[in-house]
Amino acid sequence: MEFRRVLFRSIALRGPAPFVLADAGDATNGGSTGGSTVLLRAALAHPDRRIALTVTDPSAAATLRAMPIGSSVTVTIGAGEADAFDAPVSVTGTVLAHPDGRFTYSHPFSRGVPADLGTSAVLGVGELRAVVHALPVGVIDPEAYRAAGLDPARFEVLQ
Repeated sequence: MEFRRVLFRSIALRGPAPFVLADAGDATNGGSTGGSTVLLRAALAHPDRRIALTVTDPSAAATLRAMPIGSSVTVTIGAGEADAFDAPVSVTGTVLAHPDGRFTYSHPFSRGVPADLGTSAVLGVGELRAVVHALPVGVIDPEAYRAAGLDPARFEVLQ
């Protein structure tokens, strides 16, 4: 865990923006769930930085979706054990959006293929934006962020 925090702090936040950081152990493009909270936990240490990330957590997505936009909320994201890659983390932020979540991939890997984040919400913690969604999607494509109403070019770091 400490290595990932050091990597995040020393490389990703130095730029140039946008710096794309991937958790290869939780790669949805390879069939994983996208439920890792490792990068979320690292990003929460930098709420003053423009960071956007996605996390698959159907329960947290439903909780956030039920809250009115503009609500301050504390939600647990992550469904694993305390030391697991998807360890629960308590996050306090503001519900910024309830996106539809449907999009079409534009990346050459899947260009033209429809995708859906499922039940989703955007949680803001300072400048950090977490797209919390129910269905795993390939985040190799910027369209997942655009489907949530976020412009990937606006961020220093994308996960």
